[in-house]
Amino acid sequence: MNTYERDGYQLIRQAIPPTDLQPFRQCIQTQVGIHAQQLMEIGDLDELYEDLPFGHRLAALHADNELRLRS
Repeated sequence: MNTYERDGYQLIRQAIPPTDLQPFRQCIQTQVGIHAQQLMEIGDLDELYEDLPFGHRLAALHADNELRLRS
């Protein structure tokens, strides 16, 4: 039994070259930055976390906003 039959998906590493994904990554990073700026302008963020790598930045933005929503 292969992983697709067992898990319902198949992971194919390097199926798409990283250079082909770069425009999509840049678009996502830009949109996250715009959204973070909007949240900061309305007072839902204290920090933009621009110095963090993207994955860490996204997690920090989410955590910061989640904490405010719960307060």
